[in-house]
Amino acid sequence: MNHYEINFILNPEQEESKKGIEAINNFVKENNGNINDVNEIGIRKLHYDIKKFGKGYFYRLNVNLPPTCMGELDKLVRITDPIIKYMPINLKKK
Repeated sequence: MNHYEINFILNPEQEESKKGIEAINNFVKENNGNINDVNEIGIRKLHYDIKKFGKGYFYRLNVNLPPTCMGELDKLVRITDPIIKYMPINLKKK
């Protein structure tokens, strides 16, 4: 299991962002991952428009997932409409 920090920008509408968050959390649970920390930053103004959105709902997860799941996560993000952008970071221990 690798430790990842995954940052998401979701649709700023409340109902839409909840659907995206549920999809992400369900994915982690279905793939035997552990959610270590959740940081819901909230709605922030973007420096530039992304997919015609000037604001976004920022959400950060610290999770443990098998490395093979990252390709599947990428597919999920692409088909889940509320997710505007995401960035996974592999946190390696030194």
